[in-house]
Amino acid sequence: MPYDVVLLDPVLGDGPRPPDDIRRLRAAGARVLVIGTVADRRRIVAAIAAGADGHLTEDHDLRLW
Repeated sequence: MPYDVVLLDPVLGDGPRPPDDIRRLRAAGARVLVIGTVADRRRIVAAIAAGADGHLTEDHDLRLW
């Protein structure tokens, strides 16, 4: 796998469901960070259950306190 980390948008609508993509990427050795536009609990739980290393919404405040 040529990638260490993959940033995945769960609503690309390009075919396979995001959990399938996450499992395939994890099986190839990549870490997966899901970055979505909406904090949809169902999608977040499905992504983490499929092996995603984390989930952020695009409006997430990344400032350090």
